[in-house]
Amino acid sequence: MTGLTVQAIQDLALDTKEKNRTKNFFALGLVSWIYTRPLDPTLEWIKRKFAKNPLIAEANTRVLKAGHASARRGDLLRSTIRSSRPRWRPASTGR
Repeated sequence: MTGLTVQAIQDLALDTKEKNRTKNFFALGLVSWIYTRPLDPTLEWIKRKFAKNPLIAEANTRVLKAGHASARRGDLLRSTIRSSRPRWRPASTGR
């Protein structure tokens, strides 16, 4: 995961410590794909959160998308998890 993270942002002027800090967004991209969650809300959050540091915003955006793409290609994972209706029935509240 670290190698794929650094590869996604290798051309950005960040030191090793800053590049390694983006790894959590790679994992978030993986999890977003596993649970079929859209990236748009997270991308919007990154823009707002890192508005004062566009280089970090760019790095986190790239790494998030790289994690998502890596999962889609099957580099690290082999399947998705789709949540469906529960198989249990809620308890009745009336008598």
